[in-house]
Amino acid sequence: EIAEASQSLLKKAEILSKNRKQTAPVFVEKVESLLHQLGLEKAKVQVELSSTREFGKFGTEKIQLLFQANAGFALKPIQNAISGGERSRVMLSIKKLMAENAELPTLILDEIDTGVSGRIADEMGNVMQEMAENMQLIVITHLAQVAAKGNDNYKVQKSDIEGKTQTRIFPLNQEEKLTEIAQLLSGSKITDAAILQAKELMQ
Repeated sequence: EIAEASQSLLKKAEILSKNRKQTAPVFVEKVESLLHQLGLEKAKVQVELSSTREFGKFGTEKIQLLFQANAGFALKPIQNAISGGERSRVMLSIKKLMAENAELPTLILDEIDTGVSGRIADEMGNVMQEMAENMQLIVITHLAQVAAKGNDNYKVQKSDIEGKTQTRIFPLNQEEKLTEIAQLLSGSKITDAAILQAKELMQ
């Protein structure tokens, strides 16, 4: 029985390996394209598959994602070669591909835009906006460029009530949304310049 089960597992592992080898180049091409859009123009990604002697939850292969952010450097295991801002962009790119292939109805992104700003923040917002065309996307963000692209916006507020921290969520109308985005841009004192910039972002 063990011999039969081993043969069955081996056949499944071989099919899995074949599928991975066929899919990996497509995955790499799509991830790199998204990373280039998100400001990592020289980024390279590689999927490394190495055989193992024993069966594991990934079949008979060890899967390693290699990454290089800048030209002229060697590809390294992603966990050893990535900064905070780069990690945010890689995560968003991979989640976008996963969501498309799995046809997820809803995806929650909790501060996936950490470590980016300016034009890159705007591009990340564009990617999220594109994702939201085919699914419900719930995004927790502190970036005005991302928040401005939301179809519906909510403010999350924490406060101490009788010694306990409580979280409340308030839906925002367009005027309130404008004020909150301006506050993200300028801090506690909302300036006229921040209001104008918030209006531009919301258009």
